[in-house]
Amino acid sequence: MRKDIIVFIGTIGSPTFDKCKLRMEKLKREDSRIRDIVIIKDRSPQCAWLNEMISQSGKATWCLQVDEDMYLNSEAITTLLSIAQKKESQGTGVGLAHGMLWDLFLEQPVGSLKLWRSKILRKFKFKNVLGSDRDLVNKMVAKGYKVVSTKKILGDHDSAPTDEIGAKKYYEYVHKIRKFNGDDKAEKFVRSIKNKNKFIYERVKSALSDNIVNKSKDGR
Repeated sequence: MRKDIIVFIGTIGSPTFDKCKLRMEKLKREDSRIRDIVIIKDRSPQCAWLNEMISQSGKATWCLQVDEDMYLNSEAITTLLSIAQKKESQGTGVGLAHGMLWDLFLEQPVGSLKLWRSKILRKFKFKNVLGSDRDLVNKMVAKGYKVVSTKKILGDHDSAPTDEIGAKKYYEYVHKIRKFNGDDKAEKFVRSIKNKNKFIYERVKSALSDNIVNKSKDGR
């Protein structure tokens, strides 16, 4: 079986990184399709590490984008490859296959784990805007490439391993909701975390009134 996949993990030193990396190393031992695991360190904003992923993606057919707070299950790669290859068997060029993760803080499915076709991905670049991945996907679709998805849970998302990390992540997330889905959806989300963690809630609610920061996620 060809070594067709490079796994890219972006890290800025979150306490979740070691567990994420150990999990991916275990999957690599089990899955002969994984050519390599590439760690991209201390690149900020988010678009910077994602563009580094693009620049190093040429040695394999697929690249798997893994944030350092993701713990994948053993079927994650097979599931994404299967839905991509099924669509490609119909003669359609697939640029991205993505699936869901279970968020340990929100206790609900969230998107998404992304498997990119390297040759197609290298035609694009992540911009320094809020939702840079969504921006790139929209451009990919506009060029006629397909995006396929599954609702299967492909692992865990450890979004708030500490209160400080959770507060920063969800402050940025509320800005993203406001940008793409409107203030009503953002307010509903903030209410949903009120009883989960008081510290995070108090920090995040100001994102409803602050000016939207339309930049790629800082991560620091």
